[in-house]
Amino acid sequence: MIKQDQGWSEGEGFGIVFIEAAYWGKPAVAVDEGGVSEAVEEGVTGLLVKPNRADELSAAIEKLLLDSELRRKMGEAARNRAREVFSYETFKSRVAEIMARVGE
Repeated sequence: MIKQDQGWSEGEGFGIVFIEAAYWGKPAVAVDEGGVSEAVEEGVTGLLVKPNRADELSAAIEKLLLDSELRRKMGEAARNRAREVFSYETFKSRVAEIMARVGE
């Protein structure tokens, strides 16, 4: 178990919820720790904030709520990235590549 005082959460390390939101064209606001930055691309598919910074979190949420063009742009980028990077077909292809290398 990872301790809270090390700056790491005990929760989900990757954040599949961000990929699910991206598939629906929704940008994300997320705490930048663990593997979250692999799911949310800062400034492109959403906004990342430092852990334990409620001020940054509220500012990021407000920024997306007040800027419909930014929401649309990031949501579209999130949807495209989710389909390109996190699709089942991409996953199968990557696993096949790894298996081929292991079999060499």
